[in-house]
Amino acid sequence: MEKIKKFFGNIWNWISRNWFGIVAGLSVFGYMTLKNQALQIEKQGATERLQCASICFPQQSEYITKLQAKSCWCYVDSTTLNKIEE
Repeated sequence: MEKIKKFFGNIWNWISRNWFGIVAGLSVFGYMTLKNQALQIEKQGATERLQCASICFPQQSEYITKLQAKSCWCYVDSTTLNKIEE
């Protein structure tokens, strides 16, 4: 029992001495993970906007997003849009 107390005591002492580095490392790791996720989402959106523009070429296009709903619209004339079904 004494060995177990000593073992966990050593672990607790190490954590209490190095808490700032642990928190800083976890913060940096969390930031990098969230930043990577945001870049992936942005890249996917850019790809979808490019596909929409390619479908509508040479006409102008609008790629509209609302929460999870995404749709591609091509201009027929200056006041009319035509939805592209994907």
